[in-house]
Amino acid sequence: AFDPGFEVNAMHAANVGVGAVVSFVRYVRDFTMALMCRMFLEHYPGMT
Repeated sequence: AFDPGFEVNAMHAANVGVGAVVSFVRYVRDFTMALMCRMFLEHYPGMT
């Protein structure tokens, strides 16, 4: 089973100089419950 907490902790342990770790874990579906083939994640470049 996928354990997001384990993955985030492992990533942080391997990169101890990182000041913060932010993750997104969520089920993604459209309202029709049809099969989903892609997801677009938009971000604000000034914040990265």
